[in-house]
Parts: sequence; structure tokens; C-alpha cells
Amino acid sequence: GSKDFQWEFVHGLFENAIYGGRVDNYFDMRVLRSYLEQLFHLQVIGSLNARGKKKTGFSYLISLPNSCSILDYRNIIESLPEDDKPDFFGLPANIARSSQRMISS
Repeated sequence: GSKDFQWEFVHGLFENAIYGGRVDNYFDMRVLRSYLEQLFHLQVIGSLNARGKKKTGFSYLISLPNSCSILDYRNIIESLPEDDKPDFFGLPANIARSSQRMISS
């Protein structure tokens, strides 16, 4: 069943295989692991909302299709905004100003 699913294995695949071990900063690796744990777990992947659509852990509302059609997934990807809003990553809305202030000083 889904309780037997090895989420650590999935996290390891993303962490090592996809990124190829190129994250060499300890803090960046902790952030990556945190995102993997937040976005890839049973409550995100395996649960449905009241309308029968899959729920996600994203603050940007994304409903994953129930189909296996690549076109359905492509439509979702193409509908995403060009720029990532800070709250998508759990950051405060004014983070850009804070970053600019640090860079300028």
C-alpha cells in the first residue's frame, strides 16, 4: 500500500540523480531537502480535495490531472506564471526588497 512507499528513495533520486550531486553548499542542500520533503509526500501526492482533484502543497493553486496524458500536464506547466512569487517558496512577499537592500550595502 501507500504506507509502504519509500519517500526517502524518491527524495534521494531528486537530490542525487536529477541534481547530479551538484549542490555543494550545505545550506543549499538543506533547503533542497526541505522542499523535497514538503512537496513529495503522501498528503500531497496521494490525497484528493472535495472536487476529486489532487491537492498539492504549493501555495500557487495547482491541480494535477487524474490522467496520464502528457498534454494535460503540459497545459498545466504552460499556465504557470513566468516568474516565481516568493510565497511559492515559503518566503515573505517583501524578500526581493530585503535582498536588494543587502546587495546595495
